[in-house]
Amino acid sequence: SNDLNGQWTPVPGADSWETPFAGINNVTFEEGVTPWTRDISHGELLRDGYDETMTLDLNNLRFLYQGRDPASGGNYSLLPYRLGLLILESSR
Repeated sequence: SNDLNGQWTPVPGADSWETPFAGINNVTFEEGVTPWTRDISHGELLRDGYDETMTLDLNNLRFLYQGRDPASGGNYSLLPYRLGLLILESSR
């Protein structure tokens, strides 16, 4: 959207279970890291700067998200969410 009151649209090509923005079908863990989540929940793109313009470096996209072990369950407020950082593979 162009503003908070505008109409929001999905990212082209990243709008389904098969082709998500970030999901089990297109996310890998670094070598030596045991996969700890299949649940990439909501998060935030990390900005290139620190002002209110939300400027993003499209060549170095980073997404801070929360995830959890899919075998965990129970009361939502007690679920063992952890933070993860997705880094665009082509930027490394």
